[in-house]
Amino acid sequence: MATGDQARGAVDEQPEDGRRPTISDVAAHAGVSVTTVSHVLSGRRPVSPSTQAKVRRSIDALAFRPNEIARSMRSQRTHTVAIVIPNIAHVVYPVVARGVNDELRPLGYQTAIYDTDGDPRIKAEVLQAVTARRVDGVIMFGFDMTSADAAVLEEADVAFVNGGLNAATDGPWDCVRSNQPAGMQDATRHLVGRFGGPVAFLGGMPGDGPADIRESGFRSGMAAAGLEVDERLVRRVPYSWEGGRHAVAELLAGPVVPRSVVCANDLIAIGGMAAARDRGLDVPGDMAFTGYDNIEAGTMVATTLTSVESYPNEQGRACARLLLDRISRGYSGPARHVGIDTDLIVRRSSTPRDDV
Repeated sequence: MATGDQARGAVDEQPEDGRRPTISDVAAHAGVSVTTVSHVLSGRRPVSPSTQAKVRRSIDALAFRPNEIARSMRSQRTHTVAIVIPNIAHVVYPVVARGVNDELRPLGYQTAIYDTDGDPRIKAEVLQAVTARRVDGVIMFGFDMTSADAAVLEEADVAFVNGGLNAATDGPWDCVRSNQPAGMQDATRHLVGRFGGPVAFLGGMPGDGPADIRESGFRSGMAAAGLEVDERLVRRVPYSWEGGRHAVAELLAGPVVPRSVVCANDLIAIGGMAAARDRGLDVPGDMAFTGYDNIEAGTMVATTLTSVESYPNEQGRACARLLLDRISRGYSGPARHVGIDTDLIVRRSSTPRDDV
């Protein structure tokens, strides 16, 4: 039992903002990582006696009560899976999460979504947090994992899958990838085959999600069509309606006005079509468009949008199936790489009037 002086010391160590101490507070107080504190609490990984003693002194000093960890230790399963994404506001990620839930919920699992806001520092904090909470598995979706990311999860003995990848190669872990280059190539060949040039490309900002790989697909599609890219008609803009609207308005004021506009996502394309109509142009009579992601809004605009369907729900399901193999079906074999094909959904924005 703590003496009166010890009890007063514990109170004095509480966080200054009055909140209950967290596992991160314990780690900071002890001068160790959150993962080390988690290992001391769970007993699942060896920790030196001196470090254990230091962590437990900090736990006592802060009056930390690891309720979530204690429950995990009793059951050895939390039946919780974390979905880590770069932007919860993007319309694709909720569809991915629904696919994950469709696979996991019937088996008694709950999911928790963590938004990193595209910030590597927040991503690192999220990974530390989910390992401390002893989730059964993690689905990293919408960005490429690094070796450092994988090391955090592997050290905590948490199964994981990487989905929605943007790089050209898969990592040495379970991966689910949509064939984005092929989708962009299909959209480009389709559009220029029907309407010709000049051809513009509106892509995402450099380093923003799949921006680079989708531009690569566009350039491959142009080469396959026997056309050279006019760099004056290439724009990198935010993945937004306003980004597309501004880019097309700028192109219309320039020396070369495009006949065909290939867009790296649907919001850019919808904004671009709005700018074209603002200038009195007909879509697709004067300017034709394709998008990417096949979001519902593309079917609601006055001129419905031709778009690449990447099947995010199936991507989520595939991630969940791979993860379930690791956490409940005993699979411990080599990394598996699953590819999801895309389809071009043709609508009015790329259909000549004579074909309607």
